[in-house]
Amino acid sequence: MKKAATKCSASLLFNNLASNGKHIAYAHGREVIIIPDSTTSFSGHPSVTRVPDKDQSVVQQVRWVAPPDVPTEMLVIASSKSLQMYSADGKHFLYLVPFVRSDDKSGFFRGIAACNAAGTGYVFAGCSNGEICRLPVTGSGEPSFGKYIMHPAQEQCTCVSDLAAASLPGGTGILAVASSGEGGCAAILLMDVVEAEAPKLTATFPSDIGSMCTSLRIRQSLLLCAFSTGQVRMYDLEAKVLTAVMTAHARWINALEVHPSKDTFATASEDAYVGVWRLPEQGGHTIKLVTHYQAQDCTLTGVTFCGGASRDSVGATAYDVDYVMAWGTD
Repeated sequence: MKKAATKCSASLLFNNLASNGKHIAYAHGREVIIIPDSTTSFSGHPSVTRVPDKDQSVVQQVRWVAPPDVPTEMLVIASSKSLQMYSADGKHFLYLVPFVRSDDKSGFFRGIAACNAAGTGYVFAGCSNGEICRLPVTGSGEPSFGKYIMHPAQEQCTCVSDLAAASLPGGTGILAVASSGEGGCAAILLMDVVEAEAPKLTATFPSDIGSMCTSLRIRQSLLLCAFSTGQVRMYDLEAKVLTAVMTAHARWINALEVHPSKDTFATASEDAYVGVWRLPEQGGHTIKLVTHYQAQDCTLTGVTFCGGASRDSVGATAYDVDYVMAWGTD
């Protein structure tokens, strides 16, 4: 295991690590920590960029997005008071969406995804009150932001824990929502994204009572979902059916990430293990274990594929640990 010493612990949050092949980022209290994604970062003390939250509120998640038809990649920060857009290196502030509360209860943004519909890019963010924020983004150079719209996920949804999105042929997109409701009820919601309309619910995948979906990722026609039970479930987005259930960890899974180009994904759990898995072959339904890495006595909070453009390493963060861990996958 290699370490990139940052002197800043990752916050105890789901999916608290991201990479875009050039940088690695995670939430630390009221700021975002960014380090270079290179082999030299994991051989000592890398340069650290700190991006404080604009509202001095607690950061809930950080993620890079690049909506199709929008050539500019953006760093998106979700916090307790707003959704903030930055340039990919985190140095230039671009736009802010405030979190509007309908009552006196506190809330936050959590879950970040992007896709396009009819030539318009959209950034989506989930909300702790069960709503989904949709922000149009256009532009051939500097991104231009349209008016954001808040959509209710569905009547029974009282909180969104994560989002995933993908663009489909024909000018539409698909949005997956990890939702929870009263009485311990939870479900995965599938929605079609079309231009100038609210996302349309097309399917609902109920979860086991008492279990929570912490992470969602889409790879082609597959939807991968990680749960508090230690399970990973795989759904076919075309047939809208469950195709595989795997007990991946002994405890709560805090993060799941797919490789940007290879048919692999990684999971990080409270059992102090990072798992690397191979997706099924075309037409298959079997997920295969590639390898496990142990981070002894660590509460893992995030996982990502890093190591520069090739992403041939898997990185992880842990709560109360002031470095980013990495292992080679080849």
